[in-house]
Amino acid sequence: MLTVFSYQVLRLLRDRVLLVWTLGFPIVMSLMFMAMFSNLDKDFEATPISFGVVQDEAYRAAPGLDAVVERISADDADPRLITKVTHSTASPRPRPPRNAGRRTATSPSRTAIPCCT
Repeated sequence: MLTVFSYQVLRLLRDRVLLVWTLGFPIVMSLMFMAMFSNLDKDFEATPISFGVVQDEAYRAAPGLDAVVERISADDADPRLITKVTHSTASPRPRPPRNAGRRTATSPSRTAIPCCT
């Protein structure tokens, strides 16, 4: 076993290309990745978003959901992902009028100008 190991080390030291790919390339790549990913915690901080929680029968029936929501919205959570806003019922958003943004018969129409004759 020692003979095989010493033979491989001598072979590695004799062949310069093999030495570069075995030792040099991994060291260069590790230094490059270390430089690229060293300050990610400072650049990418999670900012909490407003999250509406409807506390109805379905919410109370889901096991563990309340604990998860409380844990990620707590003031001492690391990272704090959401700001919880509780609601007793889910009310739908008011819809815009059906013809909002559309032209009606009473609205002025545009006249088409031919571009080529």
